[in-house]
Amino acid sequence: MRHHNFSTIFEKTKYLKAFKGKDMKSNLSLWTLSHDFAGVVKFDPATGEQFKSKTTTQAYTTYFAEALIAEAEADKNIVGIHAAMGGGTGMNMFLRRFPTRCFDVGIAEQHAVTFAAGLACEGLKPFCAIYSSFLQRAYDQVSIINNPQIIYIFFMFFYQSLNDELSYLSMV
Repeated sequence: MRHHNFSTIFEKTKYLKAFKGKDMKSNLSLWTLSHDFAGVVKFDPATGEQFKSKTTTQAYTTYFAEALIAEAEADKNIVGIHAAMGGGTGMNMFLRRFPTRCFDVGIAEQHAVTFAAGLACEGLKPFCAIYSSFLQRAYDQVSIINNPQIIYIFFMFFYQSLNDELSYLSMV
């Protein structure tokens, strides 16, 4: 049986905790570090360095983000919406290019869909990017609102053999 030194493990992962009394910038940088471990591949326990496999193609999210950015450069009415998954949906890239046209609604998929409907009613073209396993939170809104001007982009709805966000996979 393998024994673990839990004080060493805690020391290496202590930044995963939220620290009360810290300023927002400190907590955000701590969160960013912890978020890097959402889909962990093989890594060196001593340093935390991850050994990610090499690929000859870009990620789907990169292709999506680049295509959306290109469309948004030509159409000022395109906006992006995501529910606390900017990195996994490519919306963080969109946010860097269009900071006033990208909205993170937090862990509120229902609000993302309803917000998209409101924006569409005002003539904007919302692209609503949601992980498919979390779409169940907004199922009623999607089925009731049924607005053809809202473009939904569902992520992680396929089986993949990579170690990318395995806990978020679902089949639709």
